[in-house]
Amino acid sequence: MAFNRVSTLEYYIDMVDFTKAHFDPEVMKYKPFWRKYIRNRYHIEYSRYMEVLGMPNLREELEREKARVEKMEDPNQLKLF
Repeated sequence: MAFNRVSTLEYYIDMVDFTKAHFDPEVMKYKPFWRKYIRNRYHIEYSRYMEVLGMPNLREELEREKARVEKMEDPNQLKLF
């Protein structure tokens, strides 16, 4: 199986969605929010968390990666499930 970023991008999208749903800038800044909620749930460092929040078009990148992986799969490869 070749390396693909599908699960990583899905993980990042989940993290961004969680932040959008629960983060209120009037109540808390990003670092305390990361310390209280993100660090223990997603096990990611603060600098990487801020990079992920700044990534544009995560969903589009996920769709491109899924299309690339599907095209790359060998049709002769046996499926386990």
